[in-house]
Amino acid sequence: MRLFSLAGATCHRIDLLAAAIVRAGSVSTKGLENTLTSRCTLTVARDSSKTRRRLIAAADGLFYGQGIRAVGVDAVAEAAGVTKRTLYYHFASKDDLIAAYLEERDLPTLGRYQGVIPEGGAPAARRIRRIFEQLGKNAEDPR
Repeated sequence: MRLFSLAGATCHRIDLLAAAIVRAGSVSTKGLENTLTSRCTLTVARDSSKTRRRLIAAADGLFYGQGIRAVGVDAVAEAAGVTKRTLYYHFASKDDLIAAYLEERDLPTLGRYQGVIPEGGAPAARRIRRIFEQLGKNAEDPR
């Protein structure tokens, strides 16, 4: 998969070509480095973010369906359409992937209850009561 293309070359190929040009002395190193960095870095970062989201989405489906312990990183990488090396580029371990997966699953729930908790330093008992009241309402009408 190409991360960035310029006249049919990937960023990696552009880097190799640039190194050869610099070695030949045709262009200054600093000018070429600035140009390549500005053209390649943004696209790679954008693609990296998409890949990370794909990995978390694949983990979500597999972990939810089969259980976190039952699913290996090979299966997650395959479901996301990436290599295991790419998965480990984004997550140092399966534990890191699990943490990202759980955080992603928690965000909608946290957002839903943040608006319910009274602000202004309300006592803990009042904040907890409000959360349970909202849970009760959601159980009665789960829309």
